[in-house]
Amino acid sequence: MQNMLNFNVESTMKLLILLFVASGYAADYCPKHCTCVRPNGGAIATCTRLDPLNQQFSDDIAHLVLKSEEKITFEDGIFLKLGLDQLYTIQAINTSLESVHVNAFSGLSKLNEIDLSDNNIILIHPDTFKNNSNLKTLTLSGNPLQLTQVLESKQNYFLSSSTLRNLELSRCQLTELKPNTFSHLP
Repeated sequence: MQNMLNFNVESTMKLLILLFVASGYAADYCPKHCTCVRPNGGAIATCTRLDPLNQQFSDDIAHLVLKSEEKITFEDGIFLKLGLDQLYTIQAINTSLESVHVNAFSGLSKLNEIDLSDNNIILIHPDTFKNNSNLKTLTLSGNPLQLTQVLESKQNYFLSSSTLRNLELSRCQLTELKPNTFSHLP
């Protein structure tokens, strides 16, 4: 009986040590196609590809920097599928980003800043950022945006956001703005 008790205590201790080590590893984990650094102020993941089927991020990633020359799309719920629900900033500058699904940023309650400058974005659904309750800055400069949603659809506004304070649209070659274009922004 004493041997059995010693075995259980020893096994339990080994299991606890293994779990402790594994939890530290999980916090330092960075998926393939990414490098992660953890300075004060939130972990930063710099990635050349996002693949929800083969990547999962630790929950300490606060800043995502995407650098890619391949064609990119932000699909429905991509950031939640990747485990990036704690993101504070997203930066995808000059990355060949072509498409942003209306629900790409859904569930990112801490998201404060998005920079999608110098990509190939033609259209963004007006409600793409509607539920990002902390979004303050959105940069879309250098994209060939067409405001067809303002000109042709039931939604005669460009974007809906109750919190957005800075919207950068320089170098987007916008030729016409309707009176309601910014009516759903503060």
